Amino acid sequence: MKTYLTGAALIAVSIASLSTAFAEPGDRPGRPGMPPFEMLDADEDGRITAEEAEGDRAERVTAMDANNDGKISAEELAAADIARATERANRRAEEKVKRMDVDGDGLLSAAELATPPEGLDPRLLERLDTDKDGAISREEADAARTFMRERHQPHPDHRPE
Repeated sequence: MKTYLTGAALIAVSIASLSTAFAEPGDRPGRPGMPPFEMLDADEDGRITAEEAEGDRAERVTAMDANNDGKISAEELAAADIARATERANRRAEEKVKRMDVDGDGLLSAAELATPPEGLDPRLLERLDTDKDGAISREEADAARTFMRERHQPHPDHRPE
């Protein structure tokens, strides 16, 4: 029983460390990218074994080791981060073109870029302009940012177990 619990703990720690080390911020269900669980479940049987977790990590480390010296330098880590960021930026740009390309030419004109996104309330600036002087001051922008941060904070009673 003790061996089973040790193995289960090892797998849980491996999954947690891999999900934070290699997952992009957008890698969760409902967002572009693949959730860490599916990335680790190599044989797609709905379970992650210690071998799958270790194999995935070894593959990722090997892929980062550009000079094949068996070690990962700061430059290699940065290159991996840049590659993920570039991939994410390309994906977002493609999605934006698809969403905003009104004439269907695969490109965004200045007019298409200037068109507010669907769902954006045209009265937003009016609401942010709390002193109604026709402009948004630094204080009004900061107050709006603070309000949005507080609004999107998880409620203390809704923390995951």
